[in-house]
Amino acid sequence: MVQKKSLKMDQVGHGSHPQYTRALDDKITQVINDAGGDLDEAFENVRDLISQVKGTLTDEAIMGSKNVNEIVDF
Repeated sequence: MVQKKSLKMDQVGHGSHPQYTRALDDKITQVINDAGGDLDEAFENVRDLISQVKGTLTDEAIMGSKNVNEIVDF
């Protein structure tokens, strides 16, 4: 879960981030389609995307100044 910036650091929160969710859904669909039906490749590409997104969330939302909903480029 991603902490809400308005909460103290020792509290964990969750919010709605429709732009982030839509962008991530589109990227997952693209990654799967780019695999051309190769399920192993699609799986590996989704795993790579998860790692990339975790890093982006950490750098830009948790440690940075962006709100999660502003993160739409993966």
